Amino acid sequence: MSLPAGPLRLARRAKLRLDPVRRKPLLLVPEGVLVLNRTAHEIVRRIDGTRTAADLAAELTAAAGGEARVAAEVRAFLERLAAKGLLEEVGGAAPGAGAAPRG
Repeated sequence: MSLPAGPLRLARRAKLRLDPVRRKPLLLVPEGVLVLNRTAHEIVRRIDGTRTAADLAAELTAAAGGEARVAAEVRAFLERLAAKGLLEEVGGAAPGAGAAPRG
């Protein structure tokens, strides 16, 4: 599955939370829970409806000191989220304003 080119947001059914007992970041989804490692948490917390996949990859690559492998890892993680239906393209609508009609 290819990633949308526009800004991304988490699907409404996915919620980023902190496990109060283990103090680990979680992504709650209807099918269960994904325990996020540090890198995955950094990616997910930046998915705010204003950044594209390319923006996320560039930001995290810069934060990692320019390591080239980081961009590929970010894209691979985003592709896995997209394949699970956990990402939506904003498509011109403000985050939280509902999906644009498809037709």
